Amino acid sequence: MAGTASLDLHAYVAALNSQPRGEARGTGAALRTAQGRVLVGCGIRVKGGPESCAIRNAIAAALVEEGSELVIEAVVLVAVDAHGDGLPAVPCEGCIRWLLAFGSEVPVSYLHPREGWSERHAGAMDPGHEALA
Repeated sequence: MAGTASLDLHAYVAALNSQPRGEARGTGAALRTAQGRVLVGCGIRVKGGPESCAIRNAIAAALVEEGSELVIEAVVLVAVDAHGDGLPAVPCEGCIRWLLAFGSEVPVSYLHPREGWSERHAGAMDPGHEALA
């Protein structure tokens, strides 16, 4: 996770802020662009409603800022429980596909349930098998 310390903190704060009342889990993502911007997104879960992922929300924020010239240099995904303690979280199939749209070499750091903190390039992630299991 070299070079992602600032992203880690931004993703952690986004995860803490993403927990609606009554939710026991929050997710946050931070990404750094080639222009040096750090943008964040949080996962949004609403009881009985659709879910919105942290990575996709961070990418959307980056697109608003930089448009079609967006180049993503690094991504960090963080999940926390109601006490702010870290939880395992891996990018979902949809998030991996969004990342692949910006290049297979985008490094993604996250807390894997079996491997601990991991960093993989988007192209090395299997959208159908990168699940929490």
